[in-house]
Amino acid sequence: MRELGLTKPSVMLYSPHVHEVVAPTSINQKAYIEVNETRTEVVAVTRGSNGCARYAGPQAVTFEADHPFMFMIMEDVSSMPLFIGAVVNPL
Repeated sequence: MRELGLTKPSVMLYSPHVHEVVAPTSINQKAYIEVNETRTEVVAVTRGSNGCARYAGPQAVTFEADHPFMFMIMEDVSSMPLFIGAVVNPL
């Protein structure tokens, strides 16, 4: 991941409550965007593993619209767009 410029997830974490180094050994992400006649649904799941404990990202969010709209899904810390899209005729 460092080769891709992703350095923050690979930084080791130290805690007085944990007696070993905690660093992610794998991170997987899957994203899904569905637009149909009645709704738009966006689901993104990120899972990380340090070999013994796992983290699952937040639950799915459902957004409904009955008119044309644009959407952007942004990364919280950097405010970089992860997904950009437009729905011209949702009806």
